[in-house]
Amino acid sequence: FGNDRSYLEFLRTRMVEGGISELLFTCDYADRKELKAGALPGTLQTVNFGAHIGPPSEDALDLLRLAHRSNSAGSQPRNQDDAQPKMVTELWSGWFDYWGQPHARVGAQRVVEVVEQLLEAGASFNLYMFHGGSNFGFTSGAHARAREHAPFTTSYDYDAPLSEDGRPTAKFKALKKLLRRPGELDRRPPPESFVPPPAPARTAFKRVVLQEWLPMLTCESALPIAVDGISPLTMEMLPIARSGAFDLAGQRYGYILYRTTIPPGTARTVSLRLPPVHDRAQIFVRPVEVPAGASTDQSHAGILVHRGGAELTQRQRQARPFQQQLRHAVAVPEGGAVLDILVENMGRVGMGPMESMQEQKGLMGNVTLGGKKLEGWQMYPFELDPEYILGNLASSDCWRSTIQPADNKSAAQSVGIASQEPEVPTGGAPAFLRGTLIVDQVADTWVGVSGLRKGVLFANGFNLGRFWYKGPQQRIYLPGAVLRQGNNDIIVLEQEAIPPIGGLGRRAEEASANGSVVAYSLNFASSAQYSS
Repeated sequence: FGNDRSYLEFLRTRMVEGGISELLFTCDYADRKELKAGALPGTLQTVNFGAHIGPPSEDALDLLRLAHRSNSAGSQPRNQDDAQPKMVTELWSGWFDYWGQPHARVGAQRVVEVVEQLLEAGASFNLYMFHGGSNFGFTSGAHARAREHAPFTTSYDYDAPLSEDGRPTAKFKALKKLLRRPGELDRRPPPESFVPPPAPARTAFKRVVLQEWLPMLTCESALPIAVDGISPLTMEMLPIARSGAFDLAGQRYGYILYRTTIPPGTARTVSLRLPPVHDRAQIFVRPVEVPAGASTDQSHAGILVHRGGAELTQRQRQARPFQQQLRHAVAVPEGGAVLDILVENMGRVGMGPMESMQEQKGLMGNVTLGGKKLEGWQMYPFELDPEYILGNLASSDCWRSTIQPADNKSAAQSVGIASQEPEVPTGGAPAFLRGTLIVDQVADTWVGVSGLRKGVLFANGFNLGRFWYKGPQQRIYLPGAVLRQGNNDIIVLEQEAIPPIGGLGRRAEEASANGSVVAYSLNFASSAQYSS
């Protein structure tokens, strides 16, 4: 696709031969080069542009007229209209957010001005988006931009006329006022019986204490069924157990835990080399034999690596290729070690160069240690679907309390997040945290994640999406449809900030009535929030 004219002709021919008689059209960005590449003689050509991005509105209108003229295949004079419609297939009312970048905003007046120009030009248009939304689960996707993989946030509010939770905004009211001007539209008034539905109720529920935690990597009863292989497999090549049977279609999303052993006698400090990583990896090394009385969680030493995006400085983005091999010096215990590499699929590319659409997820080749290829891998596919969250994870025997006695308060407070964040943060081993939200009356709400680092949030087994301290999203939308009266199960996957056991309490709260310290909690709000 793109500038592949023969492919476009093939698609049109197959549709017509298949009996499709409706209007067919092409759709391209408002750019002369792209309009020329995407045009197909005999097929209506439409354009995309936004109030905030692309050519100035007057230039965009000129390109719209250019597309309009091309629909006549040059059979009419340049200054003569024909019966073909002028169409903006996507008029961008806002824009999406990238992790680590400011929240996108497009002024209501700017959008109104562009819409007014289109109406005066006799053009039709679709507002994209008219209603914002949420990228629940792992559906957020990504943009391939030059040398970096730029994933979108969970929120798809888009600064649209209707917000993420469906409420009219100032932009909605301004557009409504424009379209109600006399003679602006040939519209029929709504029937007298029409009553607009009430906005969904929303509330700020009481704080939820996350009373239990479970180590993600070392709890055997909560690990998915492993797939053995000589070399690492990508997510798409990894058979995954679903409903008691293996699905050879591969893992769709989530995380892969790659595990192998480093034999005894290996040099104490050695170079670990990873292939290109899609998209983000955390590396952990722990002894094969854990000393008596020690927790396996204390042995993890994490390193973060990332394929482009928000964790790289501008200089690093320019210096590193889009896909790169990564080297790290790791300390190996004397008796050998278990090597864990947790790779996160941060979103599949939906925009960008054609070659980026063919991406796979996971480790893109072999891992070497001291120049020698590591073989014999166990691969655990953490798809984190409801079957896993409500099954293996919920029933695991590894859940531990996060509530500390009062005499451990000082220790809990000593592990607070520093005010100056490192550019590439490192942390403890990933873990799940669990608490209960008590609901008297079901309503929409937002879960505050500003005190967390990076991970995923679940309510009653439903995946609400990712969070990341880099923002701009600071609260996760939790629709009332996911909740029920009474007890609701809240689970947080925190990838980075769980310290070793005995050091819980990244943000210790006030002492409770019985003198214990509440180490982890979630706050709720009645509206969205973004960092500047």
